[in-house]
Amino acid sequence: MSAFGKAEDRLVEAVVDGKLDAVKSLFHHHPELRAYKDDEDGTTLLMISVQKGKHAMTKLLLDSASTQDGGIDVGAQCNDGSTALHYACAAGDE
Repeated sequence: MSAFGKAEDRLVEAVVDGKLDAVKSLFHHHPELRAYKDDEDGTTLLMISVQKGKHAMTKLLLDSASTQDGGIDVGAQCNDGSTALHYACAAGDE
């Protein structure tokens, strides 16, 4: 776990629960957390969001990808080589 452990835990929980305001606040105070990647399997916030079917959260994260201050990498791969698009297809989302 990194030095941001507790903030990372809160961020992942907020993404899973679809808490948009909490994610916005965490990104505001810790913009480096946009690059979150799970230590064990390499999943990203975007992967978690699409896997859980959190459409509003996915949009927020995708909008974050266009920022110039270290936005989310939409093409990031987890440890097995999957991307968020693979997760979305597996979940049946378009």
